[in-house]
Amino acid sequence: MRLRCLLLGLAGAAMAAAGLARPIDPPGPTAPAPHETSTDVAAPFGLRPGTTADAFEAMRPRGRPNATGLRLITEPPKKHPAFPQYLVQFGPKTGLCAVKAIGWRFPGPDGETTRAAFDRIAAPLARRYGDYVRDDRIDPVSEFQTPSQWVEAIRRGERVYRAEWSVETDARLPEGLRAIVLEAIAEEGSSGIALTYVFDNIDRCNHEIKDKDDEAL
Repeated sequence: MRLRCLLLGLAGAAMAAAGLARPIDPPGPTAPAPHETSTDVAAPFGLRPGTTADAFEAMRPRGRPNATGLRLITEPPKKHPAFPQYLVQFGPKTGLCAVKAIGWRFPGPDGETTRAAFDRIAAPLARRYGDYVRDDRIDPVSEFQTPSQWVEAIRRGERVYRAEWSVETDARLPEGLRAIVLEAIAEEGSSGIALTYVFDNIDRCNHEIKDKDDEAL
């Protein structure tokens, strides 16, 4: 699906390069799921599509916006205790076009705590947004097939553990929202979850970012 080539890969590469997905120990395994407020307009974590880059200055950003329109913030308007960091993507004109909430990391090679955290977040999302597609598979030629190698397979991109809500899954998405993706992420020796909201303006946003990058040529 083309959606996977938008923020999902871009954010993952940015976090890996900058070491951004490294929050400290979690507050506990029983963090509540996202608030189920009733609204017809997309505003996950209180962030609305089209929000300008300047608005993020009050949200304790780390560093300056990079060339790909990404920025890490720690204090969105409605912070969720399961997610200490939020990677936002915005275009020069379109403003905010995607949000990737980065969860606490859990040590251990089998990912059991991460899967439990995944289920705690997936349940209220399903109640609010309806049907979704769950993808739990491993590359058949992967060397990391055993339960004790679950995290390593995720880290190497040889295992997928995700759920997606979109028009294609007949999800009940609010105005302005194209898709929601909940996925397991990992680094060496630990794993966690990430929750991505992709807004309808993502295509214009990506075009603007590319054009801005091309100005350097």
